[in-house]
Amino acid sequence: MFFPSMIPIFLIAFVGLLVLFWYDSMRAKEIAIDTSRNMCERHGLQLLDDTVAIKHISLARDEIGKLRIERGYSFEYCDEESNRKIGLIKLCGVLVTEITRQSENNNVIHVDFNKRNGD
Repeated sequence: MFFPSMIPIFLIAFVGLLVLFWYDSMRAKEIAIDTSRNMCERHGLQLLDDTVAIKHISLARDEIGKLRIERGYSFEYCDEESNRKIGLIKLCGVLVTEITRQSENNNVIHVDFNKRNGD
C-alpha cells in the first residue's frame, strides 16, 4: 500500500540519486579531460578547447562483472601541421577502457585497456 506521506521520502531519494549521478559524471569528465591532455602531451599534439564532449552513455559490466556506467567522450586535437582531428575516450565507471585517435597518416590508432595478454 502506498501512503501519501511517503512521497517526500521518494522525492528526496530521487534528488539524492540525481546529485550522485551528476557528481559521478563530473568526475568521469575530469578523468577524460586529463587522459586526453596527457595523450596529446605524450605525442606532441595540441588538445583543442581543453575539453571533451559526451558522445554516449550506457550501462556495461566491468572486468569483474560489476554493473557500471559506461561513457564515451570525444575530443579534438591538432598536430604540428594544424590538422584538426578527433579522438575518442571510453570510460567504464571512472576507469579508462579505450582511447582512439588518428595517426599522422590518418590511420586509426586504437588502444583497448580491457584486452589482457593472451586474450
